[in-house]
Amino acid sequence: MRHAIHNRRFIVMTGHALLLACLLCSLLAMPVQANPDEPADQVSIVSNSVRAVGYRIGDHVQQRLQIATPKGYQLDKASLPLGDSGAPVELQAVESHAVESKNTDQAEHSLHTLVLDWQLFRAMREVRPLPLQALTLEFRRGDAVLHVPVPAARIVVSPLLPTTLEREYVQPRADVAAQAIATGPLWQRFLVAALVLLLTLLYFAWRYDVLHLRRPQAPLRLAWRQLRRMPATQDEAAAMLPLRRALDQVAGTAISSERLDTLFQRCAWLLPLRAEITLFYVASDRVYFAAQASPLPRAALVQLARKLAMLESA
Repeated sequence: MRHAIHNRRFIVMTGHALLLACLLCSLLAMPVQANPDEPADQVSIVSNSVRAVGYRIGDHVQQRLQIATPKGYQLDKASLPLGDSGAPVELQAVESHAVESKNTDQAEHSLHTLVLDWQLFRAMREVRPLPLQALTLEFRRGDAVLHVPVPAARIVVSPLLPTTLEREYVQPRADVAAQAIATGPLWQRFLVAALVLLLTLLYFAWRYDVLHLRRPQAPLRLAWRQLRRMPATQDEAAAMLPLRRALDQVAGTAISSERLDTLFQRCAWLLPLRAEITLFYVASDRVYFAAQASPLPRAALVQLARKLAMLESA
């Protein structure tokens, strides 16, 4: 009798367990929906693509999702596991945009395109598959929420080093031989550039009398040289004397303030500096004949001598 009762209880409990399992399977098989008012066929994963092979530690994995939802729903990025999670593959960034369907039969749908940027943080010793994280995306429209489970995609990860180190991988490889280049044209350009530079330096040295290459019959240039060599303590009369002698030599006669017209008639090329030359003679006459201080500073005197030398060599 007791044995029959125990068998009956066992049969009843087994029936309840089977009924509960069937109910659970039916719930899991139900499509994702926000609430009973939303049709089940309005939410679907259109595509879930990812390149499956060719990854190593540190590489980024691009996963592209396309999910169709009823119109007006927006992705809640808080449902994504962004940031440091300690998993072998972590989600670093996500880009998403939604486009309303233009088909007549799907006018009330939106197509969400998501690009998930994963990064691999686990090194493998051999080639093996590795799953990405499974996701449960949330789409919101007001108080309504859609939960969309996305299964974990799988990728194949390779090690940085070969599984077995053969002798050819252990030995250092030979250096790559340097490719010979034609240096002839480069040397020609260098010599031409050096020659042009040398000629330019020589010209400026001649033009500004740096190397004293001017002919001796250039009295104004010689006067400029003497003024540059004079010490700063030289008295004014001695400082003005070389320039006055040079102008006398250029004019071919002794020049004073009263005879400046003769200087400019014989040396018309000095007319651009007529005002400065006249001021110089007035100042030198005050120094020589009136024993007065010169109104021209030494720097102005040297500048006038340089300008006269430039006109002389023009």
